Amino acid sequence: MKWSFGGRTTSKEMNPEHQHFKGGKYKVTFTVTNAVSSNTTTINYTKVTANTNLGHILKMNKP
Repeated sequence: MKWSFGGRTTSKEMNPEHQHFKGGKYKVTFTVTNAVSSNTTTINYTKVTANTNLGHILKMNKP
């Protein structure tokens, strides 16, 4: 199992959190690999609206 938040940011946690520092549309990919190395990938897009300079935490739950 691997989450990808764009660029080089990834996580292997079950329910990771990722912080964005500006608003925009972000691509989030969730990939699961089984015992015979067959992948299933889910791609979704999320929109983040920035309203502070502190950034926003994106909390992801497996689909």
